[in-house]
Amino acid sequence: MNGMIRLAQKRFADQAMPAAVKLRTDYSARALRRLATETKDAKQSRRLLSLAAVGRHEP
Repeated sequence: MNGMIRLAQKRFADQAMPAAVKLRTDYSARALRRLATETKDAKQSRRLLSLAAVGRHEP
């Protein structure tokens, strides 16, 4: 595994880190999880759950 990490570090060493993305504040993590359970689209559900996981650490 360490070899893969070193390879990735070497490959992306000259690239800048992407800018941070601001999350909307009008939906709480709880609301995003609820929306994820209501949607029929699996891809949309995964995206909503990802945003909920990141957003729960926001103030």
